[in-house]
Amino acid sequence: FEAARSHFNSALNAARDSTLRRWEGAALSNLGTVEANLGNRAAAKSYYDQAIAVARELGERVWEADLLCNLGLFKLEEGDAQAARADLGQSLILARENGLSLLESVVLCNVGLLCETTGEFAEAEASHRQAVELARRRGDRRSEGQFLSYLGLLLAKRGDAPEGRRSLNDAASILR
Repeated sequence: FEAARSHFNSALNAARDSTLRRWEGAALSNLGTVEANLGNRAAAKSYYDQAIAVARELGERVWEADLLCNLGLFKLEEGDAQAARADLGQSLILARENGLSLLESVVLCNVGLLCETTGEFAEAEASHRQAVELARRRGDRRSEGQFLSYLGLLLAKRGDAPEGRRSLNDAASILR
């Protein structure tokens, strides 16, 4: 990660020197990911926020949607469910407006995780089921398996062990 940080800082400086805003935003986003992996949460959030500002400035709605999804999950990991809900909600709207089925399903999975965290179990289940269905429609077996595993864990936690087990077994079969 230290080497990545160095390279992305070089890329950021080069992009700023050449006024290539799109590349500046990409470097900022990547630096956010590096800092998050290093445990530097404040720095990561700052980089993510700057990258989103660049995406908005450039009118890059698809990129903004992806960044908001990542930032929403980041905020959920920090324990800020309210801020995570806002970012994930914006990301979901943008994903749907732009026909981004893969991103929509990822956001729905993250919303499911958020709802599970806040005790909204029916909403969590509905979000996970929607994510699974979108993955199936796309023929995206990897995502389907991943989303089924989250659904299975949720069902098991809620006390529906047989249905949870079925979901987890289906997930394992698909992912194998």
